[in-house]
Amino acid sequence: MQPSDESIGAITVRLPRRLLAAAKHSARRRRLSLNAFVRLALEKMAAEERNERLKESYDALGSDREEADVERFMRAQREAVRRG
Repeated sequence: MQPSDESIGAITVRLPRRLLAAAKHSARRRRLSLNAFVRLALEKMAAEERNERLKESYDALGSDREEADVERFMRAQREAVRRG
């Protein structure tokens, strides 16, 4: 995995030996460096967190019947397009 154009930071992570061994084993099985494996795992967790927050936001939006009235917004959009 090649770093993108984003600037790169570095951290030191202290792990129990068993977890480190498991991570190294998983990285080798996937033919990744340990660094790439950990980075992918963190990216996946961050994406899951972001998706959960989005879901909670959509659920909250859907709980307000007036805000969830899509037809109202469609009518307004059609009117805006018509006025062009």
